[in-house]
Amino acid sequence: MSVENILQFLARSFQARRRRSHQFACSSAAVEALESRSLLTLIGISATVSATVQTPSGGPETPIATDITAVVTDDADRPEFPGFAGTYDIDISSTAIAMNFSGSAPTQVVPAGTFYRYRFEFDLAPNETIASASAVTTSVLVPNVTVNGNTVTAEIGAGMTIGTGFNALINVNIQRSGTVIMGRKFNDANNDGIRTSNEAWLNGWTMELRDLNANGDVVATTLSRDIDLNGNGQIESATESGVYLFENVPGGTYVVQEQLFGGWIQSLPSSAIVAKAYDLDQNRNLTSNGDLHLNWGGLNEKWFFGRRFDLNQPGATGERSWYYIVPDGSVYQWNGSPKTALTGTLVTTLDSTYYDDLTLLLDAPSPRQYIADVDAANPATFRRLNFGNYLVPPEFTQVDMVEDQTANTLTFNWNAETGATYDIWISDIAANQQYQFIPDLDGTDIPLITQLPDRRYRVWIRANSQGVTSAWSDPYEFELFRDPVNIITGGTESNSVDATPTITWQAVSTASSYDVRVLTADGDVAYIATRTSGTSHRIATPLMFGVDYRVDVRANFADGSRTMWNDANGVPLEGIGAALRIDGRPAPTVNGNIVFWNAVPAATSYEVWINRLDDQGQLLQAQVVHATNVRDLRHEFPIIAAGNYAVWVRAIRAEGGEEYQSLWSPRVDFRYVQPQLTDARTSTSLDDQMLLSRLSLDAERPDAVPTATNRADRAPSAVDVPGQTKTHPVTPESEQVVAAVMAELAQSDMLYDSQS
Repeated sequence: MSVENILQFLARSFQARRRRSHQFACSSAAVEALESRSLLTLIGISATVSATVQTPSGGPETPIATDITAVVTDDADRPEFPGFAGTYDIDISSTAIAMNFSGSAPTQVVPAGTFYRYRFEFDLAPNETIASASAVTTSVLVPNVTVNGNTVTAEIGAGMTIGTGFNALINVNIQRSGTVIMGRKFNDANNDGIRTSNEAWLNGWTMELRDLNANGDVVATTLSRDIDLNGNGQIESATESGVYLFENVPGGTYVVQEQLFGGWIQSLPSSAIVAKAYDLDQNRNLTSNGDLHLNWGGLNEKWFFGRRFDLNQPGATGERSWYYIVPDGSVYQWNGSPKTALTGTLVTTLDSTYYDDLTLLLDAPSPRQYIADVDAANPATFRRLNFGNYLVPPEFTQVDMVEDQTANTLTFNWNAETGATYDIWISDIAANQQYQFIPDLDGTDIPLITQLPDRRYRVWIRANSQGVTSAWSDPYEFELFRDPVNIITGGTESNSVDATPTITWQAVSTASSYDVRVLTADGDVAYIATRTSGTSHRIATPLMFGVDYRVDVRANFADGSRTMWNDANGVPLEGIGAALRIDGRPAPTVNGNIVFWNAVPAATSYEVWINRLDDQGQLLQAQVVHATNVRDLRHEFPIIAAGNYAVWVRAIRAEGGEEYQSLWSPRVDFRYVQPQLTDARTSTSLDDQMLLSRLSLDAERPDAVPTATNRADRAPSAVDVPGQTKTHPVTPESEQVVAAVMAELAQSDMLYDSQS
């Protein structure tokens, strides 16, 4: 929807609302009576009340209460001002000032020679003057009322009765010459849309008056500034700064808006519901053909059209869809459901005013404007059309660092706005204090180039615009490292079985501590230890076997600086360190009935496992031999039946009450043929063979091959993993096997053949 259409709609809708308001006002006899007395409302006027006592007559006046300033409202059920010393209350209603003396003070007669004076100083617009003021009195309380410029004084003299039940009503007649539209600008430092006493008024902002009846054309501009509203020749910043005025405004409907400076956002006026309606209309182009199909689905709903999707969302289209609004203001996109069971997707929740007047949604006004509906026949003052603005803290868009041995050059970029200047604060994190403060940077200073020594830093930025300083930005942290050094000296030996190796390094001069970390091949941190003393550290968490790691060490210094992570070759790249792989695996060979293997670094013992195989290499018997806690690099196994076998060996490391097991070696197959037996040994050897076969052979068992296990596997299955023995009962089938073995032994030439 175009701005022109929006402004034309606003003109129509607010004229309609003005007519409704006028009808409502005319229905009130009280309002008509006030109009007939030419009493104009005081609503929205700021008034300061002061009270003094003078005794004796003609002597100095002594304050009897602190001056109080408040804004006249139309809700005067209770006094607008606090009590004066708990005795008197002053009440300003929408049409008059009521002086109530019915507080806790006892009834009394004002002493001779004494006067009580109450002054009401009004913050009137330039088109307003106090024409007259008079008191409606009782027989015993007859204030003397006078007018001096914007001040009304009510004097209670000697002999008058005050106290419970005694009061006076003072009528103030304010006349207006022409219509004035006015308000104030303030710095909304916390961006909450409400001005508090510590938030300054803003001068120098351009305000626009646009005529809705003339396609929204700008008809006047003015600046927020200091204006002497009370005409006393002085500027009271609390009431007369940040003021803007449009005077002698002709009849019509107007939009009042501001020109925003870059880097600012408007916080007042800003209605959340109006903003939702405006965004919905802008994004989905809501329209109606005039037929609202009221209550088509039985929900008393009203229907209209719009785009199917929010154009701010990816993949949105301009395809039209039906929407409906229910009496509570909830807006739904129809999903094609039947009228007997109407449902839809909730799009937003407004309030009932949008259901009552659908034009507020179909031609939604901007939430960041005021509307002034001026009646040429009845001059008025549109006051308190205030604007609040929040200076958004800037953000760094990029920080580039170039590090070298002489000076580190940094380049800061941020989202700068024209007309603003910026302050940068750089803090040394380790020292927890400011290191550098750079004020008043402007657009010509972007990017900022500065030099810093090796440290860890935290940096903030803030903006200065139109006499206001923003809050500091969120901090940005960065670190300038010292050059790396070649310090790793040990603990990264290859083929080790030590899952918790001790990393050693070379001392760095003046270093106060060191950090050690282990990274996976993907750069993930598998282990890290910080602020370690000395030049060695044992990795406390066991690393995984067969995984490629990189280990780094860096030095820390007392001034908060650190070296970059390094590797064994001193490569100065982040994340590059010495290679580390826990993968110590023996490589066995067999000679006769002896298994040999190579030494594995850090191993404290070894484990041997032998399975018997058939001619096709399938398992006949698992764990023919299982030897643990082998301290040598060989193991001589007992004489076994001739046939095919497979052997595995793994390394064990016991340390600190923990045991770490390497992966099993590759499988090595061999054929065992028993050596020729001497007569002296034949009987015993054959008996041993028969006994061994009877106890352990089992041709019916499935294949059993040792597998890699982690350190948590303490009880692997004897069927498929070495580490557990299992006995088998003697069966007729096993006896047949024994007989076959004996026959083979009798015919054998006792030759040995080994293969791997």
